[in-house]
Amino acid sequence: MHKVVKLYVREDDDAAIGIGTLIVFIALVLVAAISAAVIIQTAYSLKDQAEATAAGARNEVSGSIKVMSLVGDRDPSGSGTNEATIDTIWIYITSWDGSRGIDVSQVRIISRSSDTLAELSLDTVGGASGTTYDAVEVPANNPNNGWDPANGQFFLESDNILKLEIDVDAIGGGGGGNGLLPNTGYTIQFLPGVGTVVSEFFVTPPSYGGAQFIDLTYL
Repeated sequence: MHKVVKLYVREDDDAAIGIGTLIVFIALVLVAAISAAVIIQTAYSLKDQAEATAAGARNEVSGSIKVMSLVGDRDPSGSGTNEATIDTIWIYITSWDGSRGIDVSQVRIISRSSDTLAELSLDTVGGASGTTYDAVEVPANNPNNGWDPANGQFFLESDNILKLEIDVDAIGGGGGGNGLLPNTGYTIQFLPGVGTVVSEFFVTPPSYGGAQFIDLTYL
C-alpha cells in the first residue's frame, strides 16, 4: 500500500517584494543617470555661453576688431566672366562701441587654408597682393575720424567702416582661378598691435552656381 503525499506550494511574499524593490531601484538609477546627463549637458552649454559673452565683453573693452561681413568675389577685375574659384575676399570691419579704436597699420592678417599660408600687412598704395591687404573707407572720405591714409592716419573707430581686400588668388599662385574652390575651409585671423586676436573660419559653399559674389559670413 502506497502512502499518498500531498505537496503544497506556498507563495513567497518576501521574494515578490524583493523583486519589486529591485525593479524600483533600477528605475531610480536610470532616472538619476539621465538626470545627471541632462545636468552635465546644461552645464557645458552654460559654460560655452558664458565664454562667448566674456569674449564679446573683452573685445568691446580691449578695442578689438568687429567683423561685420565677408564676401567672396569670383570676378574682382570686372571682366564679366566668373572664375571657378573665389579670387578675392572683401571684409567689412569696424571697432566695438566704446573701444579706443585700432591702428590698422599695425594689424597683420593671417590667411590660411589647408595648403596656403600668408601673413599680410596693410598697403593702401600698391593694393592687395600675396603679402599685403588693401583697405578703403566706406563711405569714402568720411570726415572727423582717424582714417586718412593720404596723411599717414590709419585709425579705425566705431563710427567708421573699412572694406578690406584679400587677394586669395595671388596667395594661391596668381593668374586667376587659383583662389578658393567650393567646399574649402579657410581661416582669417586679425592680429592687432594691441587687443584681442580675432579669428574667422568658414567653409565655402558646395557650389557657386552663376553668382559672382558669395556670402561667406557665418558659414
